[in-house]
Amino acid sequence: MALTTNADVVIIGGGVMGASAAYYLAIRGVDKVVLMEKNYLASGPTGKSLANIRPYHGVPETVKIIHEATKIYSNFSEVVGGDADFRKVGRIWAEPCSSSSMVESTVGICRDAGMQVQMLSIPEVNDLIPGAITDGLGVAAYFPDAGYVNPGAVTESFAKRARELGVVILEETEVTDIGLSGGRVRTVSSTWGEVSTPVVLNATGIWAPNIGRMVGIGIPVTPFRSQGVIFQLPWNQPFFTPILSDGQSNYTIRCEQDNLINMLDILEFVEPEIVDPDTMPDDADQSTVEKAIKRCSLTFPALQTASYRGGYSCALDFTPDDSPIMEESSEISGFYNMVGWSGLGMQQAPVVGDLMAELITTGKTTLVDVSVFKSRRFADNRLLGSAYLFGEIGSH
Repeated sequence: MALTTNADVVIIGGGVMGASAAYYLAIRGVDKVVLMEKNYLASGPTGKSLANIRPYHGVPETVKIIHEATKIYSNFSEVVGGDADFRKVGRIWAEPCSSSSMVESTVGICRDAGMQVQMLSIPEVNDLIPGAITDGLGVAAYFPDAGYVNPGAVTESFAKRARELGVVILEETEVTDIGLSGGRVRTVSSTWGEVSTPVVLNATGIWAPNIGRMVGIGIPVTPFRSQGVIFQLPWNQPFFTPILSDGQSNYTIRCEQDNLINMLDILEFVEPEIVDPDTMPDDADQSTVEKAIKRCSLTFPALQTASYRGGYSCALDFTPDDSPIMEESSEISGFYNMVGWSGLGMQQAPVVGDLMAELITTGKTTLVDVSVFKSRRFADNRLLGSAYLFGEIGSH
């Protein structure tokens, strides 16, 4: 598709969600799709994502989405094209005995969706994670199909295939206004120019409220800061391949190539730091580095002598219940949202891009009913289960 002042759909946001939706809209026969990204593809949270494929969740629809997305990642070059660099290293979710009912309930949701999951004894955890102290743990589940992908490679693969199918992708193009008439989307103005369109798909993540204000609606997304740290694996800590979600330290711990160990604090979202995504620091705070060593040493004593190799910060688009918003706005016809991934978007992107494309082109979805993800649930006090499963499913 050549540059045009008319489009069937304009996508705002060039992260993995926008790129996935662009590809699937083209696959579903939408002729004129334009994607606008104010910087460059994957320049926001997508490019900083750990890109873990974490199978468990408290919402059955989300579990089904993740299960189908994992299948796509496992066969990405054949299904989509390009390379997702999927490393299927498996994942162990281990918690104290007090959380056994939560783990067992969530495992049941996963099995109902068709996921492969195995309950482990704590000695079996020790066999898979050498060097770990597991005295505080009492229940564990192993997900052999879990792992992680390369977020930049996934985004670029979707974008490349979308371009081949005729999608116009405009980088360094900031959307400045959305024109309405009669309660419907009519135009999108940007630093490139104006495009007439009946449909806008908001895939801007942490910037979603800014886009919502352009059409006069509030979008309940808050940018929370996430910090991670990377250490050199000490000589006396054996390398291990399953990712460990450790309910003792409340960290997700991943060994990587070159003997690096990547640690992310999952409890920081209980009392989150709200930030301006355009001005927040890129590095981790010194207090975060110190806390990571102190807490993770409870499980891995060898980390007391680990060498710090860098930290990172990323703003994540959280909703009040940690579940996403997927919908056509009830207030503005032709205005769609696919935002609020709460740090778990990469693992759903290969499926939700198609779900949104299906919703836009047919008015319904078949894999799951995405109406459960409408933003109206917040006003109606029908919150979904938290992605982070603290205490019990459905709460932090």
